[in-house]
Amino acid sequence: MKIGYLGLLNGIVKGWQAEYRFNPFRRWKADYAHPKLKIIIEIEGGVFTSGRHTRGIGFIKDCEKYNAASIAGWKILRYTPDQMRAGRFGVDILTILLDENCLIVR
Repeated sequence: MKIGYLGLLNGIVKGWQAEYRFNPFRRWKADYAHPKLKIIIEIEGGVFTSGRHTRGIGFIKDCEKYNAASIAGWKILRYTPDQMRAGRFGVDILTILLDENCLIVR
């Protein structure tokens, strides 16, 4: 499923990678990342079923991962699968690009 969004993300701005290892010292991977723009997208599954991201240790480990990415200068966008399917990420990415006066070159 994660690879399926890659085409949509690259349709907005090229350069997205799936399962991107953003930290050379840890084995953390971002679901999707745009290294040049330093944007990470994380899909948080199991929201209503007590999935890994909402249970104690999983939540704590996610906090550690997201804080490390943020300290390193990454912008982190978190979505549920339903929000991804609805395309909310597109609006947020374009907002970041416009706020930072980035030009989209295809």
